[in-house]
Amino acid sequence: MSNKNIGIKLLIIKAQEFLSYYQKKGIKCEFILFTQSIIFKKEERDLTKIHDSNNVKGYILKTLEIWAGDDQDAFWARKDDDLIMKMLRKIK
Repeated sequence: MSNKNIGIKLLIIKAQEFLSYYQKKGIKCEFILFTQSIIFKKEERDLTKIHDSNNVKGYILKTLEIWAGDDQDAFWARKDDDLIMKMLRKIK
């Protein structure tokens, strides 16, 4: 495991701990996490699954722009709606 993945692995562990609280109460739920990785070529845009268990799913969206700044389409990730929809379809 590389150092850059340690944070994601810890987040998955925390998500599982978080979900166990609800599962003990008989509440069915899932935890979906996603982050982005900035790429420089349009043809590299993609969705990568990084974790898939019964109730925790994780994805990296490979995007051209950071979801930040004054451009509202970039800030709200509207420029990557296709990748987000692809992720949501996989989760269903």
